[in-house]
Amino acid sequence: MEVHHETSEPENGVKPWKHYLVEFFMLFLAVTAGFFAENLRDSFEEEKKAKEMAIGLYEELVQDSLQIHNAIIRQNLLKDEMSSLIKTLSDKDVENKITLLTYYEASYLLETDMVIPANANLKQLISSGRIRYFKNKELISDLSRWDNVISVQFMDRHETDQKRLIEEIKSVNRVFRPEITDSIRMYSFNNFLNNKELDTGNRARFENTKESLLTYNISDLSEVTGWASERRKNAIVRSELFLPLQLSHIRTILKDFNEEFDMNR
Repeated sequence: MEVHHETSEPENGVKPWKHYLVEFFMLFLAVTAGFFAENLRDSFEEEKKAKEMAIGLYEELVQDSLQIHNAIIRQNLLKDEMSSLIKTLSDKDVENKITLLTYYEASYLLETDMVIPANANLKQLISSGRIRYFKNKELISDLSRWDNVISVQFMDRHETDQKRLIEEIKSVNRVFRPEITDSIRMYSFNNFLNNKELDTGNRARFENTKESLLTYNISDLSEVTGWASERRKNAIVRSELFLPLQLSHIRTILKDFNEEFDMNR
C-alpha cells in the first residue's frame, strides 16, 4: 500500500497571500535591523572620534589656562615697569635720572604681550559637527562662546598690539641708544617670557649705572611716555578683568569636560 505524505505546497502551486506577507515582514525586519545596526556602528565611531578630539581639546585648554595664568603675572610685571618708566621720563631732572634700569624698562615696549589660546582642536570639533555628540548642552554653549572669544577678542587685541608695536619701536629708537637697548634685551626678553622680575642683584647694578639718551626733546619723551601709559592701562585691564574672566571660562569648560568624559580616567 502506498503512503501519501501531506505537503504544505498548495495543489495549484500558488502560495497563499499570508506567506508573502510573512516573507515581506521578515525581509523588512532584516533591512531595518541592518540599517539600525549600521547607524549604531557609525554613531559609536563618531562618538569615539568626538571623545578623542575632546581629549585633545581638553589638553589644549589645560595649556591655555597655564598660559593665561602666566600672562596675568606678566601683565602685572609690565604694569610696574611702565609705571617706573613713566615716572623717570616725566621727571623735570630727567637727564640726571637715566640709568641702565631705564633702558631695561623701555625695552618692554619692544615686546608684544598678548597671549593667543590654541584652537585647532576646537575648530575641527565644530566644523566636523562632532560637537553634537556632547550631551552637556552648557558645555557646547561654552565651547562656542570660547571659540568666539579666541577668534574675536583675543585676535583683535593681538592685531592691535602688533600695529602698536611698530610705532612703539620707532618712538623708542628715536630716544634710546640702540646699542644699549640691544644689549639689555637679553635680560628683559628672557624675564618677559618667563614672567620673572629682574633679580635683585641686576636691578641694583642697573640702577647704579648712569646712562644717557639720544635726545631729551620733550615731544619725543612724551611720545614714549604716552606709549608706556597705554601699555600700563592695557596691563591693568588685562590682568584685573579680561584675562581672569577668560581663565574662569576655561576652568568652567574643563569642569564640564570632566563631568561628561571623566578625563582623569
